[in-house]
Amino acid sequence: MGTPQGSVISPILANIFLHQLDEYVEKLRKEFEKGKQQKVRKEYRAINFQLEQARKKGDVPNIIRLTKERRSEPSIVFDDPNYKRIYYVRYADD
Repeated sequence: MGTPQGSVISPILANIFLHQLDEYVEKLRKEFEKGKQQKVRKEYRAINFQLEQARKKGDVPNIIRLTKERRSEPSIVFDDPNYKRIYYVRYADD
């Protein structure tokens, strides 16, 4: 009963069978996702502003310091309640 694993028709039948699951999960994803873009952290924006001012003045030591500081600072708010994303990946190795 069914098709043996590894046959040519097996992935095609799996895709036919799982198509409804894909559509259902896509509907759930659309309902779950919220917001268009994550918020940028205030601290990161402040460092960017200071860096821009230092570049205008040509203050190389300050540019180097602020660039290192900006790299160590997260740029986005990870726990933003107004932004949610979910990813669905269906993978079959056949």
